[in-house]
Amino acid sequence: ILQGIVAEITHLLSARGASVILHNEALHKAEATTSYGVDAKIRTVRYPLADSLAGWVARERQSLRVPRLTAQEWPVVWELAKQFVPEPEPVAVLLVPLRVQGKVLGSLEAIWNPGYLITEHDERRLEALADQAALAITNARLIEEKERAVQAAQASEARYRELFENANDAIITFTVDGVLTSVNRGFEAM
Repeated sequence: ILQGIVAEITHLLSARGASVILHNEALHKAEATTSYGVDAKIRTVRYPLADSLAGWVARERQSLRVPRLTAQEWPVVWELAKQFVPEPEPVAVLLVPLRVQGKVLGSLEAIWNPGYLITEHDERRLEALADQAALAITNARLIEEKERAVQAAQASEARYRELFENANDAIITFTVDGVLTSVNRGFEAM
């Protein structure tokens, strides 16, 4: 899902690169899935949320336009960029918050060549993508949680069955109406 969102941002906004940045406020970290870099391959990187562009969006809860990102203004971001390009150059950057039920869970980022003039239209398009992306990410998380809960229930049932079947003591179960529903091997042996 994140890779598809990155590709869509790059395509729709004719951007040089794009990122989906998810916040982990408990750990004060950000995790960016990005296409920024020399080879423009999709990769994921984790970094401290503090002093980053994503940290600013998380704190201020609004969009951020940086017409010319430089090492002097954003030194932490500049150091992060060195993971993708050996010698970063100034770029134009736009970040918009990913909101779900009033909570900022991350941000979308579009990156253009230096000198690109970020327009109101660019910001509105990225905000529209952020609304859709937030729903897709939330739905994916809910599906993952459901799958983990089902797996946990199945594992619990398997442990119960194992204990029930292999107990040396006789175990039987009944419904509230007194109907016998199961017996274990210990009961059969008795």
